[in-house]
Amino acid sequence: AEAELEKAVANNQETAVWIALFGDGVVLMEERPGGAQAQFAQQITSKFELEVENGPDGDYGSEKALVLGYHHKVFGDRKVRVKSEFPGALVVFEKLLARRVAEARSFDLGLAELPVSPSSFDEDEVEAD
Repeated sequence: AEAELEKAVANNQETAVWIALFGDGVVLMEERPGGAQAQFAQQITSKFELEVENGPDGDYGSEKALVLGYHHKVFGDRKVRVKSEFPGALVVFEKLLARRVAEARSFDLGLAELPVSPSSFDEDEVEAD
């Protein structure tokens, strides 16, 4: 147990990132000289984890944080904790991400279909059976 704690502390780092939320994924990128580097990138599936940590001031408090995570068969668990100077922006991100995670879980259960935009296909590429 002590070795696991040491590993967790050693892997703990803090950095400023840009967050990109896509229809099926989320990416956190750190600005660096010469370009950005992805710090976290994950497809949103039913196994995507979203935990909300509210401080004593509630949803819009300065202590609010989101923990994003997933389990990978080869590389193990990966979690990142996201905080912001702008709690309102974090709340909006939380709501949008929670909706996408719920949609992914519904899709896996066969309760919903993922939306597909017809404009994303060229007429020549679509073939009828």
